[in-house]
Amino acid sequence: MINIEKGLTNSIYLSLKESLPYGSTSSSFKFTWTNDVRGEQVVFYPTDLSSTTNKLSKFDIGEGLPQSLTASCRVNLTPGQWSYSIIDTISGTELEFGKVSVIENKTWVVNVTAPKTVKTFKR
Repeated sequence: MINIEKGLTNSIYLSLKESLPYGSTSSSFKFTWTNDVRGEQVVFYPTDLSSTTNKLSKFDIGEGLPQSLTASCRVNLTPGQWSYSIIDTISGTELEFGKVSVIENKTWVVNVTAPKTVKTFKR
């Protein structure tokens, strides 16, 4: 599962290159994310930022507005569960699929005051 926090740039690492045909130098991927409740779909083409050529791919995905669905990837996602599919754009092969959890970054402030001493009167 991929975890995305709203309003931040999230780095994700995927082993997409293991699924490519032997000798392939492709590093162009199409990400399709579909909201499980609303059916809303976002398609984007992030740049693989990893320096290795045989194992992991690194992607920095920003969450928020304005959207940029190419190289410097920034998408606007509603909180909740999403399904994803990643396709190699050269061969058209689906390399990976799974779930994405989009969470909101919330800060809770609790007002804590010292307990007051209360006088009790006996009858």
